[in-house]
Amino acid sequence: MEDIIINGRAQVIELLKLLPDENKLKILTIVKQKNPKLAKELLMYTVTFDTFMGLNDSSLEIVLPYISNKILALSLKSIKNDFQRKILKCLTRTRALEVFTTIKNDTSTFQDTLKAREKVAQILGSLYQSELL
Repeated sequence: MEDIIINGRAQVIELLKLLPDENKLKILTIVKQKNPKLAKELLMYTVTFDTFMGLNDSSLEIVLPYISNKILALSLKSIKNDFQRKILKCLTRTRALEVFTTIKNDTSTFQDTLKAREKVAQILGSLYQSELL
């Protein structure tokens, strides 16, 4: 019996989301050689908060101005202090203080934190799509 694949692109996106970024990027590099438009679309839809966490400082300096302080602070709640410090070091002193204060004083739920992380991933995906990263 022949398997019928419905919306194969959505399934590929879900599979790519499960892969570590290193493997995902290898696959997308190969796809890009054959179909650059598809590779760009797949990258945009497979970006996760983990992708954000893996960015180097120069990439973070490009991304961070597009993320509001509230969203950034919420997304950093319950994250290791090392990563919080890494992000805060990339911000101006005033902005870092505001984000840090929000992280410490905010009483939002974990669901709000997850929504903020999704928003960060969407922003990152948009930046990839517009080739700013």
